[in-house]
Amino acid sequence: YIFNFTNLNKNQKKTPHFIYLKIMSTHFNLLLNSTSPRRLEILSKIISLIDSKIIIEIIKPTFEEDLNKSDFDTSKDYLLENTKRKCCGSVIEKATFQFTDGKPIIIVSADTILTNSNYSKVLEKPDNAKHNYDMIVEQVEDSCVICMTSVQVTVIKDGVVLEKHQTLSEAKIVLDKSLLEKRNDKIDLIQQYVNSGEGLDAAGGFKIQETGSFMVEKIDGDFYTVVGLPFNSTMMTLIEVINKL
Repeated sequence: YIFNFTNLNKNQKKTPHFIYLKIMSTHFNLLLNSTSPRRLEILSKIISLIDSKIIIEIIKPTFEEDLNKSDFDTSKDYLLENTKRKCCGSVIEKATFQFTDGKPIIIVSADTILTNSNYSKVLEKPDNAKHNYDMIVEQVEDSCVICMTSVQVTVIKDGVVLEKHQTLSEAKIVLDKSLLEKRNDKIDLIQQYVNSGEGLDAAGGFKIQETGSFMVEKIDGDFYTVVGLPFNSTMMTLIEVINKL
């Protein structure tokens, strides 16, 4: 995939809303409603299996993600609604304005959260180092956290939504409870990790793809759910949608 910024002005180069790829067009346009490099990487792998001629373009989401989590019965309900709202009217309007070839547009939106084992709360970033430590201890005592990614595939044509498909994928991240017993050793690994500061910028207080993986025993589910875009379910949904076009 070759990125081409020639159609962007100076300001857009700094924070581009669209990134163009030099690939021959097909009978539809594909838009990733996310600026996550990891989601783009996964979607590119998916598309390489389906049809390497498919265009992938990126739009910066406009939804503020300001839903009140306490309004939802479970963290799962919150995630589903948040993902739906990511493909809002302004995104559809931008996509319709950008693509003037009359072809259908497939918009892929996604959101990922961490939640506790009973889905009662969304795990946020810690407020400070002490909070980070307490958060990790609580999660290890619970033996796991759940990572959920919801993906919505929306098909539009001439500004009209033709269909929507939403999926929800879960991955259970099993944590090493022996870390709690080892806190009395000369090296408290949890405290060492908190001291590194890495977890302060991560939901749940640790980064599973970085040093935070020290506390993970295994992942039950699609690993790409944790990365931000479930591979299998997203691919199958896209194939189903493309076959209808």
